[in-house]
Amino acid sequence: VSALEAGDAQLVASRLHNNMTEASCGLVPIVADVLAWMRSRSGIMGIAMAGSGSAVFGVCHDADTALRIAEDARARGWWAAAARTVADGVSIEAEGGGS
Repeated sequence: VSALEAGDAQLVASRLHNNMTEASCGLVPIVADVLAWMRSRSGIMGIAMAGSGSAVFGVCHDADTALRIAEDARARGWWAAAARTVADGVSIEAEGGGS
């Protein structure tokens, strides 16, 4: 909570964790594949699985990195979008970086 309050994205990213990851990866191996692929990408500060494995997400250093990662994921045939946090929720980034 203190990392969020301080706006420390690196600390927030380093603390991402989901207790269900191991079980989900065992049941749905593609989740493990996506997590491994995300770990191999540069510019991502931290990754995690959402919920019980419906999505994998990463906290990126900047919007350009997020757009590149999303584009690379789509090239692999995965649904992907770059998003950024805003005061009242999330904004999906368009291909050219707009919202």
